[in-house]
Amino acid sequence: MTHSNSGKNPAACPYCDITTETEARMPFCKACKLSLFYCPACGGLLGRGESCCPHCQAEITVQKEK
Repeated sequence: MTHSNSGKNPAACPYCDITTETEARMPFCKACKLSLFYCPACGGLLGRGESCCPHCQAEITVQKEK
């Protein structure tokens, strides 16, 4: 895979595995329309319900709304 210097980062959706180039954190996948979640430590894409980031191994905790 060749990386360009366009300022965009390639990212694969953890649900549909479609790779797109993004400039910022998108709230949802353009292909499958599911919400995307990001690691607070490294910014990597997370699958729903993951307790550990597959990119940096940071522990993921879910904050419940009151």
